[in-house]
Amino acid sequence: DQGKSTSLSHVLETHGFKFARSSTQLILEMAYTRSPTNHSQQMYSADDLQMIHRSLNTMRGFLNMGLWDGSEGMMHFLGTASCMIKLQQPGFKVAVAAAHSIYLQKWREYAFRGKDESECDERHRLRSLVGSDLERALWVDTGMYGNGPWFSCFESYIKIVERNQTKPDAMTIRFLEELPYHHLMCDEIEEAMGGNAILSGHWKRRNTTFFDNLVTMAQLMNDPISVKLSEDARQMSHAMMHSNPGKWYKEENPKSKKELYRHVELNPEADAVDQERWGEMVGFTRHEQDLVPHFLPPRERLTMKIGIADTRFLCDQFASGHITMEEYMAKFFELKETMYACEKNDPRFQEEVPLPRKIPDWAIPALYTSVM
Repeated sequence: DQGKSTSLSHVLETHGFKFARSSTQLILEMAYTRSPTNHSQQMYSADDLQMIHRSLNTMRGFLNMGLWDGSEGMMHFLGTASCMIKLQQPGFKVAVAAAHSIYLQKWREYAFRGKDESECDERHRLRSLVGSDLERALWVDTGMYGNGPWFSCFESYIKIVERNQTKPDAMTIRFLEELPYHHLMCDEIEEAMGGNAILSGHWKRRNTTFFDNLVTMAQLMNDPISVKLSEDARQMSHAMMHSNPGKWYKEENPKSKKELYRHVELNPEADAVDQERWGEMVGFTRHEQDLVPHFLPPRERLTMKIGIADTRFLCDQFASGHITMEEYMAKFFELKETMYACEKNDPRFQEEVPLPRKIPDWAIPALYTSVM
């Protein structure tokens, strides 16, 4: 069964790591990738490059980049954006990927104005830095699709794709048009094959069948590059993960470094040599990482917290047969409307804001301030 390799060394030798691991690598990748339809043209325009740069450096500046899950958190954002480039996605979607969890993390002091600041205040400031289109996508996509990895949600998406292929209607078409499919794929693939291998392996966050669904989804979408990448992630998944993650399966974030490593367990059917090395790797990773500054605690905005919890609940209800597909999509769209509270109620959101050419002064950290 090609989906169930039990040797990590084999997976790494045959599939390996494949995404940008530094900002320089990502910059070169986005600058010099050629158009798939016209190889004499660049894939991304100068405006695309500035937008991706702005998103990338907002993420690097605002978010603490120390210890997250075995590698710097920045590597995951870089890798996800790099994956989107490999899937030939538009510049706007690459920019979203480069900062996709910015509303789930606490910002550095110069960007964070205090816990009493309203969500609309925070969103308004970010709009002035990245423009209204990018900010809105970062906000809405996080609230509605930042629930992963959630097994029943991908099951739900698969059912909707299958229905749309046989009996398409306005609702399924709208749902799939709004579904950031490539982003969701890259987010999970990168965590299995990229800088966050420790997250996907040490911390029992995913059921191994999650990546089986990822492969199925890519096949249904007739996306050969996604099929290949998700198959690679499945190989890593089956080689690394215990098949019964138990209570840790639905955990959103580790509460601490101790929680992250306390439940380390390799697939019991893994290669014997890998099993022996696993304990050594975990031990050194645990103790030697004391040199690395810890990440700032996650800071879920209330709207994000509600959106993630409610979308998970809806997925569970639909996947278990307690509600119909039509009920699921109707409730999903209804929930999505709540994400636009600032647009509906705050006059500052009435006008669209383009990406500013000049970086606002408030977003520039003080000279010599370390942002790693």
